[in-house]
Amino acid sequence: MSSGAKEGPSVSYSILPIFGGGNYNFWKVKMRTILLSEGLWSFVERGLQEPEDLSQLPAAEIEKFEAEVMKDAKALSKIQNGVTSDIFPRITRAKTAKEAWDTLEKEFQGDSKAITIKLQTLRREFYNMKMKESECIQDYASRLAEVVNQMRTLGEEISDQRVVEKILISLPEKYDPIVAAIEECKDITTLSIEQLMGSLKSHEQRRLTRNDQSVESAFQSKLSFKSQKSSKKGNSRDDQRTGEQRRWKKGESSKRDESKNGKSTNSEDNQPSCRICNKTNHDTSNCWNRGKPKCHHCNKFGHVEKNCRFKKANQANFSESKNDDDGNENLFSTCLSALEEKESIWYLDSGCSNHMSGNENIFLDVDTSATPNIKMGNGAIVEAKGKGRIAVKTKKGMKQIHDVLLVPKLSQNLLSVGQLVENGYRLVFQDGACIIYDKNAVEMVIAKVKMERNRNFPIEFQYAEVAAMKADVVQDSWLWHKRFCHLNFQGLKLLQKNSMVNGLPEIKETTDVNEGSALIPTLPLNGLSSQLQ
Repeated sequence: MSSGAKEGPSVSYSILPIFGGGNYNFWKVKMRTILLSEGLWSFVERGLQEPEDLSQLPAAEIEKFEAEVMKDAKALSKIQNGVTSDIFPRITRAKTAKEAWDTLEKEFQGDSKAITIKLQTLRREFYNMKMKESECIQDYASRLAEVVNQMRTLGEEISDQRVVEKILISLPEKYDPIVAAIEECKDITTLSIEQLMGSLKSHEQRRLTRNDQSVESAFQSKLSFKSQKSSKKGNSRDDQRTGEQRRWKKGESSKRDESKNGKSTNSEDNQPSCRICNKTNHDTSNCWNRGKPKCHHCNKFGHVEKNCRFKKANQANFSESKNDDDGNENLFSTCLSALEEKESIWYLDSGCSNHMSGNENIFLDVDTSATPNIKMGNGAIVEAKGKGRIAVKTKKGMKQIHDVLLVPKLSQNLLSVGQLVENGYRLVFQDGACIIYDKNAVEMVIAKVKMERNRNFPIEFQYAEVAAMKADVVQDSWLWHKRFCHLNFQGLKLLQKNSMVNGLPEIKETTDVNEGSALIPTLPLNGLSSQLQ
């Protein structure tokens, strides 16, 4: 009898869940089930009811109370043996099972405020949880069930309908067909989690089976293609290759003769081809591509031309050169450092936001207060040293390029297409050339730039001497001073600044005294403005 009494507790202790500080909610559920199965949970839930005066009770009541004390001690023993040696010191002072249970509950589950915070965290995790693309349905269901069980142990009421709805709305796009079928054919309010998981697992297994078959077919095709390539290699000697070619031609001629006589040696030639994909290993009714759209760009099924990724890739890359004999490589518009460096060459650049040059000697003047940061083609940031004007010779006379940035580390001269258009010039790209029209005369062509093989538009300018150009500016200022009846230079600057006169160049005020202007009084600007209108 005594040996049997000792064996009982040892077997009971061996199946107890051990709590080591983590997953308290799971341990709590398991321990509660064990205590319920042995009729001891009431001592944990309500505690041991001790009488006020044990000596006043009858013998039967005393015997009953002693039996309850034994059961409470048994429940306390199970709790003590269900924790590790690290957790056990926390409940050594507990005299009853309820006291030990409440101690663990308060420390590892917390009070009502701590429970509320944990529930908020679990609710957020529940709402944001979604199935990953590489995850199977069983793994996702296990993750979701773990969160749901933790919420339920903390007192959150979560129905099966809510879990079913969560699963349906959190599946990836590849599950859309089966989700739509379930929502249409089944009542979600009465659908159990087990039934839903069964349907989803069947769909997943069917989809994986099809993918395996597709991969196997592709692998077999690849093997057959490799075997054909290896058989074509055959012998490497020239005489053997010549003999093979003669035999092949002989076989081809005999085959052609047989086809003329209505005979064929290849059985595959007699098989009808699929009218959808033109293959001979299946008929039209069993074609895998049946009902799928066909792209007219890559001739593949499953998408249309506007969504073709091969077409988008071709548009994103630079096209190959029309003439590959010279070995010219494609160049980016910003990678001009590989081109021939020549100070008189300017390149039309649509990606450049401003005219730029690195040669300070060709500038008429430079405003050093304008120093914006320039982002180069390689991503480097360079600070401009100023902004100024450059004088160039054209067939229509001397022209000035305004607002040109001086960038010392720039090895090429760049003409901004956007800045030219912004200043009123008209650029026409056609027939492999760019034609630049004057802003004052619509049909006056300033320059015609031919496109090179590397798809650049270089234009060569002849610079005017800086000293001579400055003198010309002064002479032009005097000329316009005389044209406007010796109007003072401040008035001319005002006209030029407000664009009140078409073709009026920049006025350079001079200290030289002109004979005519010394004798003839200047006209007031107010009297002249009415004449200009």
